Amino acid sequence: MLIILPDIITIYRKLNVCGDGRFYKSLNEHRTILDSIIKQKPEEAEEAMKLHLKDVIKFSLTYKY
Repeated sequence: MLIILPDIITIYRKLNVCGDGRFYKSLNEHRTILDSIIKQKPEEAEEAMKLHLKDVIKFSLTYKY
């Protein structure tokens, strides 16, 4: 993550990926993942992460590098 995070942030800012309220959707998804981890429910955390990554994967497949 430390290697790819700067690129992700740069691209997301450039393309305004978190605009139009999408930031709050992402924040809630991260909160759900963290809550599952805190409750020590790995299956819940896994499902929450899969849901969160759907948008990330969709974005990465449509972005022209």
